Amino acid sequence: MIRLLDDPDWAIREAAARDPRLTTRVLTSLLHDATTVMSAAANPAVPEHVMHHLLDRQPSVTT
Repeated sequence: MIRLLDDPDWAIREAAARDPRLTTRVLTSLLHDATTVMSAAANPAVPEHVMHHLLDRQPSVTT
């Protein structure tokens, strides 16, 4: 799975970043990369405390 994160095809890399079998360590590195952050954030295996940290860093939106 890890080797697919370096695939030249964007769709393959995106699918690999969403794979719930990735380790927390790999997911965290993907969350710090601008090219994979959106796909990695959609991964259901992102630990809750990491997701809270990501949400806390987002600017608040007021309506």
